[in-house]
Parts: sequence; structure tokens; C-alpha cells
Amino acid sequence: MRAWLIIAALALAGPALAVPPIPPSLEALKVSKAFIQATADNDLAAYGALLAPDAQIVTGAGVVLDKPQWLSGVAREFHAGRSTEVLQVVGSPEPGPRSARVLVMLKVRNCTPMAAECFASYRTEAIVIRDGAIIRLERSPDYSAKLTLNGAVEATDW
Repeated sequence: MRAWLIIAALALAGPALAVPPIPPSLEALKVSKAFIQATADNDLAAYGALLAPDAQIVTGAGVVLDKPQWLSGVAREFHAGRSTEVLQVVGSPEPGPRSARVLVMLKVRNCTPMAAECFASYRTEAIVIRDGAIIRLERSPDYSAKLTLNGAVEATDW
């Protein structure tokens, strides 16, 4: 009788309660950490090395680019006047062996010598990691303000 109660409880609990979540692999976590570090350090060579040769990149405008197209365009972002703060990182495994999807929320301050003022923007970058490389990167558009949970402006630089 007790076994039937346990089986019934697990069946009614749903998958989220019956099975513990599987964390991303250690390999995927290493790639995630290296991606965040390369982004924060403005290290375009390290950033580019993390992308698989056949990686697909979806820009904030929804345009799909290959690795060479992306790197030639994003190269202008990697300069000494840019600072990047990681606000949040979440991840989960993807279907298939040694795969994970990681979402990184960033605050980016992109200052140039010719700019009178330097404002921050916010964006997310979702990366799909497989076999030790980023096979897909999806960048959101830039947003100008951080909001509270009730929708009020929490922080701006203006």
C-alpha cells in the first residue's frame, strides 16, 4: 500500500517535483565562464575562440549571421572604453550530450573618446554550448533602463 501511495504522489506531483533538475555540464560551465570573462575583459580573440566555426548568431535586430560576419561587426564593441557588468546568469541543459543553454544579462557602458556622455544599456545574450564551443548566440536589442518588478524605473544613467 505504501509503495502505491509513493507512486501516486510522484505521478501527481508533476515532473518538476518528481525529478530534480539536471545542471549544465562542467564543460558547459567552463565555456560560460570563459564567455563572460572574455566579454568583461574586451578580449575579442578569446571571445571569438569560444564560437564554433559554424556558429549561428542572431542579432538584436533578428538578423542571422555566421561567425566571420559576427566577429567583423562586433569587433568595434571590444575597446578600452567599454565596461561590462554581468547582472544575472541562468542555465539549463539542452537536449543532446554535453549541451547547455545559458542566458547572460549584461549592463554595458560603451564609452568612446568622442562621446560627451556615456550611458549604459542592458541586454541579454543567450548562448547554446555543445562539445565545448558556442554553437548559437542570440543577442537581444539594447534596453535603456532597468525596471523594478512592478515596472518602475529602478536605475538609469540619465
